[in-house]
Amino acid sequence: MPSENKCCLCDGTTIRKIHFFSDAGKSLKLKRIIFKLCEVVVSESDELPKYCCRSCGQRLTRQNRNIEVFASICQTAQNVLEVEL
Repeated sequence: MPSENKCCLCDGTTIRKIHFFSDAGKSLKLKRIIFKLCEVVVSESDELPKYCCRSCGQRLTRQNRNIEVFASICQTAQNVLEVEL
């Protein structure tokens, strides 16, 4: 059985954690972001911790925002380039 205070992403010990299946974890869409950015599957049915430390949660949401902004810039550029052809 995993430690009660282990982050499933960095393996660090934490007291301040975000549970993936809580209302907060669901509203942040952490499970989806973890898979998208890290290719790690978070499952309710395995024995691994179901939470991450706040530091990892903040990193994930920040990186996801950065990727989404960059993707939007790329998509806009593609649209402009297609019109110019």
